[in-house]
Amino acid sequence: LTKILKRNTKLHCILGGAFIGDMAVPLAYILKNNNNKKIHCFEVNKDAFSLLEKNIRVNKIKCIKANNNALSNSNKDLFLNLTGSSLTSLTQRKTIYSQKFKTTTIDEYCLRNKIELLSFIHLDIENNELLALQGSKKFLSLDKYRAPDIIFEFCNYFHAKNKNYTKKTILNSSIILLLKKYGYNCYAIRDFSSNIGKSLNNIEIIPIENIFHKPLNYCFNIYCTKNKKNISLYNLKICKTVYIS
Repeated sequence: LTKILKRNTKLHCILGGAFIGDMAVPLAYILKNNNNKKIHCFEVNKDAFSLLEKNIRVNKIKCIKANNNALSNSNKDLFLNLTGSSLTSLTQRKTIYSQKFKTTTIDEYCLRNKIELLSFIHLDIENNELLALQGSKKFLSLDKYRAPDIIFEFCNYFHAKNKNYTKKTILNSSIILLLKKYGYNCYAIRDFSSNIGKSLNNIEIIPIENIFHKPLNYCFNIYCTKNKKNISLYNLKICKTVYIS
């Protein structure tokens, strides 16, 4: 994200599932914390959102706009269910443990806030990433020079129960098919944190068609871009036929 933002400081960006601001606050300093709210955070977990606002306030951040809304493919009410872990899931079903939240689409939100271009959309919203992207068709439809890069989390545990699970499951997943429909090239981001200290100069990405992994329960991030020149621009390294993690 820092590589993208450093090259696009005049553009806005979206962080869906911003949590407590652990990514947003460092990104704010790349923008030199100017008065223009260019980092748009969405977080529905009440406790996390409270800490997000506190971190913005304590760090005297001016360029972050915090939204206590969920991103989806339409404006509607959803219910937030806390599973007892750090995972937060959204559903249309109401339970005694759920809280009601308003949703918005990225297209509608940007129209309302007069945002014409985005540098990137980052999504970590517990299997609701597809809905959020379905609500951003205006931006997905832009040409390769203006369309935002997309980074999202893909969790195997939503798919690994399938006995026929293979890498084709990812290739044929609704979210990858949607992005490819709009002309995006998709790459798995190879695990970086567990390789710190191994003299890695580049973040390594693997074409989604060439990933190699076992059907285990874990999550990994996927980077999508329409403009392949961005790969060299952001100093990313393409690898093939290697493990994701």
